[in-house]
Amino acid sequence: MREIDSGFSLIELIGVLILIAIISAVVVSRIGITSPDLYAQAEILKTRIRYAQLKSFNSERVWGVRIQGNKYWLFRDGDLSNRVPFPGEESDTISIPSGMSISPNNMIISFNFKGVPCTDQSGSNPQNTDRTITISSGGDSVSIQITKNTGFIP
Repeated sequence: MREIDSGFSLIELIGVLILIAIISAVVVSRIGITSPDLYAQAEILKTRIRYAQLKSFNSERVWGVRIQGNKYWLFRDGDLSNRVPFPGEESDTISIPSGMSISPNNMIISFNFKGVPCTDQSGSNPQNTDRTITISSGGDSVSIQITKNTGFIP
């Protein structure tokens, strides 16, 4: 007499349930991000602010990022007109994509030679509170926080 091997084993059932749980976790974690482009722009700006801080550490000069309107640029030596292109960019001025806005839209973030975040272009006025930059698109927004004293950006 032949045995009939139909149905699922317990191991197969557990494997499928684990797979469903993993996929569900990924989907649920992405629900809060309705605009991946908005999130990407915030991450790019974070990276570029960190780059300015790193340059100030390595060169013992004042480096910073100037935000004006929906544009921003990297500057050095405390001179807003001494613009330097970010790595991988041909232009020295970066525009936020249309449909997005940045707030505050008139801000200077400079770093003195110790990497301390400052509110002025010369790097002589250390920021005494955490500062927040918000990039918005439609009803969505992503905030970037620059921590006082250290310049840490979570």
